[in-house]
Amino acid sequence: MAANDKKIVDDVVKKLVTLYPPASTRFDLQQSTPDFFGTSLVESLRAKGYAVLEFKPEPKMGSVGNADSTGQVMTVEPAATSSPGLPLSYLMDQAKGSDLYRVSLVINHEQSLNRAYQLQDGTVSPAGYWVRKE
Repeated sequence: MAANDKKIVDDVVKKLVTLYPPASTRFDLQQSTPDFFGTSLVESLRAKGYAVLEFKPEPKMGSVGNADSTGQVMTVEPAATSSPGLPLSYLMDQAKGSDLYRVSLVINHEQSLNRAYQLQDGTVSPAGYWVRKE
């Protein structure tokens, strides 16, 4: 399925290029990307010129601190970035008992992009148009 995942990733990135200019857009991933689809998505976005901030889970304890010479804990704030990126999360799922797949992207916590894909004869192809909700 890796070759089919790559075809879907290429289609997703092609759509993002039409909506967000690559050289001036940064995406901040809202989830880890341990799967082939996620890894390919990050690589393809970067190859097209997007800046991508990969997901780093927040520490469960409050803020990070270091003790100074008196033993007092000093709070260390995370460095501010020059401009915040657009939060991006994705979901790829399959309809139970079928060869239909769906990719859902959520951008900036409010806009969603969805598209269905169908697997026929070992090849995946779009099963409809992109659906965009703002």
